[in-house]
Amino acid sequence: MNDTTALTALESEFWPPNLTAAIEPPVTILKKAAAELSVRTNQVLEGRVQSSPARIGPGSLPKFFEISFQVRAPSLSNYTVELFSVQHDSRLYPVTFAGDAVEEVVEDGDQLQAQSDRELTDRLRVLLATAHVRKVISGLLAQTKET
Repeated sequence: MNDTTALTALESEFWPPNLTAAIEPPVTILKKAAAELSVRTNQVLEGRVQSSPARIGPGSLPKFFEISFQVRAPSLSNYTVELFSVQHDSRLYPVTFAGDAVEEVVEDGDQLQAQSDRELTDRLRVLLATAHVRKVISGLLAQTKET
């Protein structure tokens, strides 16, 4: 290829032709679950998702993404609690869960992971139904009635 030959949008000298995403990113799935909480509680509680690249050491490039799944109670001075977090690298999956709700569904020392977007959705349903999550949600709802 010489300097006067331009590549079209579908041609490439180096890259394969199909670079599109075929899976749903974890952050998108978590945002859907967060939005559903807001709807189910008539905005009394707000589901929130905070995503950020995480570094292993100072000055290093980010090695993975960390996503925090939170619940905020606007009427309680925006009190916010993290229900759990997930981590993944640039390949998106596997996703590894962490937090108090996770401890309820795994044995000591085990990790809760999801290998795909479908598995993440299944694991999320289990986590959101744990006693820990239910207590947090019901406690916040009870407190908002007092304000």
